[in-house]
Amino acid sequence: MPTESASAIVFSPDRKQVLLIKREDFRIWVLPGGGIEPGETHEQAAIRETREETGYEIAIDRLVGRYWHPQSPRGGDRRFLFEGHIIGGAAIQNGPETRGVEFFPVNALPARTIPWLKEFVADALANSNVIERTQRLPLWMFVTLRVGIILRDLRNRYLRKNESH
Repeated sequence: MPTESASAIVFSPDRKQVLLIKREDFRIWVLPGGGIEPGETHEQAAIRETREETGYEIAIDRLVGRYWHPQSPRGGDRRFLFEGHIIGGAAIQNGPETRGVEFFPVNALPARTIPWLKEFVADALANSNVIERTQRLPLWMFVTLRVGIILRDLRNRYLRKNESH
């Protein structure tokens, strides 16, 4: 069954830089975000995930778009992208899911990221109506992602098993 997730895009006040996190598992730079917990709205999930992954408290300004990722595990994922702004907190650099938190120039995003990050940034900067878009991965990246997810899940299972002994 397809999943739903939420992400937040946070710009510097001059909108020339975007906040990204370096994931702990794949070591790529992405927007903060993740799954929606039971009883949580999409907006609440984006706020919670941003706090957990960056250390920043944010307020949501608007829904940028709804993006369908049909190749995601479990039958696809519908990602809700919100634009927000920082209202408190401080950046964390090493959390359970995060290995770095940084602002990057919107025209010089890091090389190690997801293919649609540039689209997310452009859509948010356009200030247009809510976007509805399907985003697909190239086959080689899809296979690499699947293998990476399997390896990550095996690692996490092994670590949980060893913690309980």
